Amino acid sequence: MSSVQLLDFIKFKLRNYPNEIVWKENGAYLTLKQVFEKLGFDSDSIHMDVLHDPRDTFNRFDRFNGMFQLMNNSILNVIFLKRENLLKGRYLAELTKIMIQSLEDSKYLRAE
Repeated sequence: MSSVQLLDFIKFKLRNYPNEIVWKENGAYLTLKQVFEKLGFDSDSIHMDVLHDPRDTFNRFDRFNGMFQLMNNSILNVIFLKRENLLKGRYLAELTKIMIQSLEDSKYLRAE
C-alpha cells in the first residue's frame, strides 16, 4: 500500500468510527478518537507530513519494519498494522482487502 492509501484509511476510520474501542491502557479502554486526542491529533490535523518519517520507508520492506511508526507512535502501528491487538487485526484485514480489491480492479498494476 502507499502512504496515501494508509492515510485515507486512517482518516476514514477516525471520521466514521471515532467511538470504536481500539486500545486498552492501564485497565481502561480507549476509543479511536481518544487515542488520537491523546496523541494530539484529530481527523483534520492528520496529513502526509505527520503520518510518517519522511525517510524512504514505504519502498523498502527491510527499512519499513525497522523504522516505520505511524505519527511517531507505536500504538498506532499496533492498532492499524498488526494482528495482535484489541481488534484482533480487523483493521489490517480491512486494509488488506482494500489493497487486493485495488489490484483486482487495476488492469495493468501487478504485485508480488
